[in-house]
Amino acid sequence: MIHFHAPEEMFVVTNPLGEARVYFPKTGKDNAGENIGLSSRDELLFLFLSGRVDDLGVTQDGYRLVSTANEDGLLKKTFVSEKNGNLPRVEIVYQNYLPIYLAYLDPSGKAVNKTYFSNYSYFQRFVFPCRVTNITYPTPRDSSVTRTLYSNLKVDVDDPLFDYDIPAAGGR
Repeated sequence: MIHFHAPEEMFVVTNPLGEARVYFPKTGKDNAGENIGLSSRDELLFLFLSGRVDDLGVTQDGYRLVSTANEDGLLKKTFVSEKNGNLPRVEIVYQNYLPIYLAYLDPSGKAVNKTYFSNYSYFQRFVFPCRVTNITYPTPRDSSVTRTLYSNLKVDVDDPLFDYDIPAAGGR
């Protein structure tokens, strides 16, 4: 369960099958019945908990590793996909074996989405970036920046929020 406080309060609750539901307490609505393909397997927390930092899940989206290179003490991995013609290439850059940068590139090699990972917190069984900055470029002259800050991460503790259920009245 993940509880987001901003920009809008919401709860992301996953079941044992990995299916995720998003609930917005202010409106009492959730995404139940919508086929939007939400899965905990796409969540950043799941990727780090399951040790998928080697590819950040891009291989599950049909990308395959084609090269690795060391540049200025950083490891850069390049992935390609023949299925995704709009975004045929992904680059991930690592520092000390942790991802610090992810970019989806268009056919001309220009980044249309960049994600920066920083402020890592170290736990007994995993490491997690508590600051994630995502920049999208919908047009050549425009960009959108989203920064997600994770705080008060609780691991191996009892907390009432772990038993949170979306209210039955919640719906579309």
